[in-house]
Amino acid sequence: MKKINSDKIKWIYKNIKPASDNTFDGKTYWSVNHIIPNIFENYLRIFHPFYKSRDIDQKLIRQVGTETKIHKYFEEFIRVFELNEKLFQLPNNTLEYLRYLKGEVYNLHYIDHDKLKNPCELTQELKLKFNDFSKWTKKEFSEIELIDCDYLHLNTTNWYPVSWKEMADYYNLFFHESITLNSFMLRSKLFGNLSNLKWPQMNTMDKKISKTLLEAIQSINGNQPILLLDSNINLYEALPTEIPELFLSNILIISSAKEKEWLCITQSDATETYIGGTHEFIDKISNYEIESLECTPETMVDWTNADNYN
Repeated sequence: MKKINSDKIKWIYKNIKPASDNTFDGKTYWSVNHIIPNIFENYLRIFHPFYKSRDIDQKLIRQVGTETKIHKYFEEFIRVFELNEKLFQLPNNTLEYLRYLKGEVYNLHYIDHDKLKNPCELTQELKLKFNDFSKWTKKEFSEIELIDCDYLHLNTTNWYPVSWKEMADYYNLFFHESITLNSFMLRSKLFGNLSNLKWPQMNTMDKKISKTLLEAIQSINGNQPILLLDSNINLYEALPTEIPELFLSNILIISSAKEKEWLCITQSDATETYIGGTHEFIDKISNYEIESLECTPETMVDWTNADNYN
């Protein structure tokens, strides 16, 4: 692999539909041609897989209202301290820290129950006051089942891929070319998430996807030089057979060395990879063991407005 000048892929960004051109009927939409240039014969949308662990018991975690309850609890806690700041004689920056914690707790999907009982690393005196004040919440805490899934996931390596179609069937969603991860997230908030489930990789290509694509590209075009852009926006020229294993989960773009021949691209916050090329090229890629659906440059794929079926 050798690092080269990024001018080699300027043609990609020059041919992508501008971000400003994405409003219709008062709503904001993102289509495939906001991600990949509308210059190819055919297009493919590849879905980064979910993963399940064989080491963790599958359990449905009920999430309804949990984050809101905890958030309101912190709001009340802070409100009382704000009204009685002098009475409590709080350490410096306590309220700022509590506000920070409130925001952190509200944004987390999973919270360690034990940590939640003592949510702030403050002085012992403040902890005692916190415990006295929080007696009214003990019943709520006992009703909320919270599992630290991040901890569970760190302690297993035995993962296997699960398709979007399988997860769509599980959550009773219609699997189609404009489905987004947001559809799954909305259902999981309603019905619960699975403790042994890891969500699709964002921001870069999934390692399984990039490895399969490189094998497919080598099979189709031979071991010819290709271009790769990593997440640090470094561009490399390499042969498909010389790319290090560790690099496979750090790829944003795989492109032909010849301009506008074919292109594989993902982007920030995306859980899919988009491919453009000839009909023959797309047909051959779609025969490999990667979950994909054909799409068009006009196919809607934005997070909130694209999926009109679910």
